Amino acid sequence: MQGTSWKLKLACVWGGELVSVLTSSILQMGFVWHITLATNSASMLSLASLAGFLPLALFGTFAGTIVDRLPLRATLVGADLFIAAVSAVVAAVSLTGALPVWVVMVALFMRAIGSAFHTPNRWLRGLRESGVCCDARRGRKKNAA
Repeated sequence: MQGTSWKLKLACVWGGELVSVLTSSILQMGFVWHITLATNSASMLSLASLAGFLPLALFGTFAGTIVDRLPLRATLVGADLFIAAVSAVVAAVSLTGALPVWVVMVALFMRAIGSAFHTPNRWLRGLRESGVCCDARRGRKKNAA
């Protein structure tokens, strides 16, 4: 994308993130819905929702500072691969014909940990890749003094 406008770069990055976040959210909701149908229990539904969001609350505050100190691209790819690996394990387990609730709960928790490191990174990378901001940590524009 050398020589293309920053708007096109930003649109490509944000378009990819739209697909990534949308499909990830659909999968998370599918996990929660599976637990609801399998257990028919409101408390299990609450526990599944907690497993999916608690790591974001716990690790989200620290993840931003960790991500800020690591290479953005490697951290983003690593977090995405971790989330994909957890999803692949769930898919492999489901091929046995049954998907135990505990597997889905663990998957929700682990995917949320990956998301805690993916979320702050994708916004920083989007700014850098688009050329809008060369140093996203400090918020300076390319030609700023």
